[in-house]
Amino acid sequence: MAIGLVFGTLMMIPGMDMVGVPLLLVMYIGMFSAYMVVFINLYGEYIKIYKREKSDIGMLFTGLSVNFLRKLGGMLYMMSLIFLWSLFFYIPGIVKGFQYFFAPYILADCPKVTATEAVSFSMRITEGRRWLLFVFMLSWFGWGLLNLFTFGILWIVYLGPYFYTSCAGMYVEMRDVAIAEGRITRGELGLPEEFPDAFTKDEPGGDYNNDWHNPSSDRDWNSPRRGSGWEDEDSRRN
Repeated sequence: MAIGLVFGTLMMIPGMDMVGVPLLLVMYIGMFSAYMVVFINLYGEYIKIYKREKSDIGMLFTGLSVNFLRKLGGMLYMMSLIFLWSLFFYIPGIVKGFQYFFAPYILADCPKVTATEAVSFSMRITEGRRWLLFVFMLSWFGWGLLNLFTFGILWIVYLGPYFYTSCAGMYVEMRDVAIAEGRITRGELGLPEEFPDAFTKDEPGGDYNNDWHNPSSDRDWNSPRRGSGWEDEDSRRN
């Protein structure tokens, strides 16, 4: 809207019609690019929140200059692939959307991973687990309907942060399961060689095979891994 007002003002100036259109196009491209990178930075902060690390909301904007082209390139590459796959009766685009779901989170969490590698690694992390993402997204349907009745207010004050934190949690958990199962390594992601952020097979109550392959598992994937709730759950299992 702001760009439209600027454009309308420019069009009122004689001789500016030939300049206004290219200028508007440049402004749109600039804002779109910044929007994409800000969202990747937002994903990075939600990963910190999920892991109960210190988060800085200012990084959404101060971090724009950090790996800007890499982050933007990764998003454009992912969106282009989804668009091309969507040309095949749309369904393949949905499937690929789930495969590439964690690419933005990888771009935010793993600064050494290139734009194209982020998409490739996301496919490896979600291998055999896309149904979990589908069920996870389906679980938000009721919340979406409730949000409509509040005209988007619920999303702003509660649902939005809850949703993005849960998505960050899915990334951390599924990333560490992929590492534990050998589908990807911490070295490839540029992560330090240490225990995963989520859980390991030898951790009390952390049998990833049972939890991830058993749909009846009572593990709450929307809850932070580190906290009294999870520790109490582990204590009950023991």
